[in-house]
Amino acid sequence: IPYIGGARLRDLGPARLREWRDQMVRDGATPTIVTNVMKTLSSALGAAVDDGKLPTNPLLGVKRLPVIREPRRSLSADQAERVRVQLPTQQDRVLWGFLYAAGLRTEEALALRWADVIGLSRAGCTLKIDRVFTSGQIRNTTKTGRGRDVPVIAPLAQDLFDLFEDSRPEQDDELICSSSVGTPINLHNWRSRLFNPAADAAGVGWATPYTGRTTYISLQIHAGLSPVTVAALAGNSPDII
Repeated sequence: IPYIGGARLRDLGPARLREWRDQMVRDGATPTIVTNVMKTLSSALGAAVDDGKLPTNPLLGVKRLPVIREPRRSLSADQAERVRVQLPTQQDRVLWGFLYAAGLRTEEALALRWADVIGLSRAGCTLKIDRVFTSGQIRNTTKTGRGRDVPVIAPLAQDLFDLFEDSRPEQDDELICSSSVGTPINLHNWRSRLFNPAADAAGVGWATPYTGRTTYISLQIHAGLSPVTVAALAGNSPDII
């Protein structure tokens, strides 16, 4: 609004929009913020084109600023285990295990039911991944649109087995990691109340729940698995790994 909020659509040519972009940078906006704002405006201008108010989208000719992302950090196996032992309940330890020991996305871990655990024993089991919890809803799909089976190593299987013994779910479709009323855990609340204190106590206060997934990928590659195999286990394309 302070920059081009009062401009007419016909005055928003590429030159004016480049000046708008550069002025935001001069005023202290980061490249990420500028890129997000440009995406929003581009959508609005695209709608104006669809409505016949503009012949073309003038922002398509304006380059976005390069965004330099910091490399994703991962934990060592010892650090991940230190976080685990600091978590207060068996359910919390299982949720963290789903991330760092099975490589699940957070939205996949929150949607897991007991019915999705195949052959549970203390020695191991398999997780059937074909659902996610996102935008407040359980969806019968994954980020890539493809399901996968993930083998579970013994330490996580032991935690999962103990949780099953403690909770004794009455139905297979009950969520493994749930709130007190059986709904999916609020991840932001879980992170602030439980995970962050555990990470601080473990000496890795910079870690986030998503760090578990990057840790899994790093540990699997370090163990000698090929990027193609690790990508398949993590539900990624090999070029992402």
